[in-house]
Amino acid sequence: MKKKKSEFQPLGKWIAVTTDKAKKEKTTEAGIIYSERDSTGQYVKSIIAMVGTGVEEKLKPGDVVYWDSRKFTGNEVDGMHIIHESWIAVVVEE
Repeated sequence: MKKKKSEFQPLGKWIAVTTDKAKKEKTTEAGIIYSERDSTGQYVKSIIAMVGTGVEEKLKPGDVVYWDSRKFTGNEVDGMHIIHESWIAVVVEE
């Protein structure tokens, strides 16, 4: 049975977020692909797509958050960053 794209569930206190910055990839003349980071600060604005079973109830899909990008090591699934709940600094109230 084939799985559809984004058919996964983060575990524990891990969260899947969508971030525009994930799509800002550049390629050098030598063919090396890298993601360009925003030099304006360490916090990245993202939207929560999925939450693990151990994540606090106040964090839910659709919430806009700012998280500490210094701790991110490149974990991505289906174009979404996988971040830890403790990396989130701000939840934006709308």
